[in-house]
Amino acid sequence: MPLLELVAVIAERYEALDPIRSAFVSLCQDWQSKKTLWAAVATQPLRWLKLSVKLENELVYNEAFGHLAGSYPEFQGLEDLPAGIAKALEAGACQIRIMRYEINEQLAYMTPPDKGQC
Repeated sequence: MPLLELVAVIAERYEALDPIRSAFVSLCQDWQSKKTLWAAVATQPLRWLKLSVKLENELVYNEAFGHLAGSYPEFQGLEDLPAGIAKALEAGACQIRIMRYEINEQLAYMTPPDKGQC
């Protein structure tokens, strides 16, 4: 991860992000086929989100966004994100909380009573 971030910073400085973006897409496809992308993003979703924004990678962005929204506001460093992304994370977290509530409510009605309570 640190090496990827460093390469992105250097490429950005020299206005050479396009070749890096292409290589990153190939890497992500490889990680996805090996089923290692999810685990990698899950360990440091904020760093992956920032990298995905810089490299304009929708796959990694969506994966990192989901992890961050699901555990919002536990992560530090969200203030470094662009305002639009931070607002979207807050809205996504709210939607997840509502979905959790609705699912828990449905499960409460679907759970059969204990045999002793019939």
